[in-house]
Parts: sequence; structure tokens; C-alpha cells
Amino acid sequence: VTFAALRVQAPNLPGWMSAGFSLLLLVIMPLAGRLWEDRLELQERGKIIQEQLESAEQRHEELRAAYLEQEHILIEIRRRVDELTMLHQLTLHIGSTLDRETIIGSGLKAIVGSLPYDHAWVALWNSHHQLFHSIQTEGISANGEAVVRDVHIPSTPQDLLHTTLHTQDPIVIEDIR
Repeated sequence: VTFAALRVQAPNLPGWMSAGFSLLLLVIMPLAGRLWEDRLELQERGKIIQEQLESAEQRHEELRAAYLEQEHILIEIRRRVDELTMLHQLTLHIGSTLDRETIIGSGLKAIVGSLPYDHAWVALWNSHHQLFHSIQTEGISANGEAVVRDVHIPSTPQDLLHTTLHTQDPIVIEDIR
């Protein structure tokens, strides 16, 4: 058919050239069909790869969220283990002595060592004289500790320390300055 169409449209072309064009078309048409099929197959594979990529990204996000949750749990477990270790050590110190200063000192060291405070202090209450005395500290300089050790803080029912000592209700301080 192609050969005859070329002979009608271009009658002065040699026959071998018309036959060559016809053979060329016979070779190109199956190749063009195959290229079209390959293109469709590549598009389908591209869709599959895109779906797999989206699925992998979703799975990655799920695993990332699970990993972060595990990290938070691990941090909480470590914090609790540290607290239990501190309590165990404090119990060992307290159980090994009856000396009040040693017990208070161990408690203050445990507070400064395991809680987010850089220093702590304790004052004993003398109800007969209505004053705080024998202040023990942890986390301050030796000079500062020597200064506060012999300080006596008198207290009246209007004082915050007196109120704190004699009430079971929580005390809220709005502005600590």
C-alpha cells in the first residue's frame, strides 16, 4: 500500500527508493508501537515507585514518632532511676547514723545533687524561743556557711516562715522578689 501511494504521489521517484521507504515504514511502525508500549509501562512503573516512596515516607514518619516516644520514655526512666538511687543512698546514710547534723547534711546533699537547685538550707525551729536556729546549708561557699550557721531568726505569727511552719495549707507566693 505504501509503495503504491508513493508511486502515485511521486511518480518520478525510482522504484527502489519507493520500496525502501515502504520497508522503512514497515520497520518503524512496529518499533513505534513497541516504544509506545514501553512508555506506558514506564509510566505504570513510575506510579508504583511513587506509591512505594510515599508508603516508605509514611512508615519513616511513624518510626520516627515511635523513636521519639521511646527517647522520652528512656529519659523518664533514667530520671526515676536517678531519684531511686538518690533515695537509696540517702537511706543508707540516714540508717547508718543517729547524728542529726549528718542526717540533715545527707538530705541537703541529695537535694542539691539530684534536683535542679544549686543550693539548699535547713533551719531548726525552737518553739520555746519562737526562732529558727542551727542553719545548715549545701551548695554555698564555706565563708557563707560559716556566716549563717550561728544566725538566729526570730519569728512571729505574722511572718511567712512562722505561717509556713504552722499551717498545713499550701502557700502561694505570687511575686518572689
